Amino acid sequence: MQYPPDWVVTPGSARLSDQYDAYGYPYVYVDRDTVSGTVSVSLTVTHDIAYYKSHYHAKLISNKSIKLAGGYSGRILVFQGTDEGVKATFQHIIVGKGRVGYFLDMVGDFATTAADKALFKRMYLTWRPR
Repeated sequence: MQYPPDWVVTPGSARLSDQYDAYGYPYVYVDRDTVSGTVSVSLTVTHDIAYYKSHYHAKLISNKSIKLAGGYSGRILVFQGTDEGVKATFQHIIVGKGRVGYFLDMVGDFATTAADKALFKRMYLTWRPR
């Protein structure tokens, strides 16, 4: 996945997400999950909307379908809420195919929402499943 040249990438592990950032807002996490059956994007979306509302006092602004590389399809959710006292915009992508699901998340300062949305789009359009 392409990212700004001054950002640092911290590879994840079985328990941690890959992290892309410059040690401030915005930052991006990419996480993979494998289930025993078939991934259910719709159930995950319902769960995650409740999670963002309860943990970040967030309001759902947008919920749209998305298709990414490798035949992964799902939803992109945009929320506005608070992250550690900072008014923030949360962009949350949930995609799945078969038994594998991916989560791509960007958290940014509300003041830079437009620029962050453009940056995140450039990033997720270059993402490739692994």
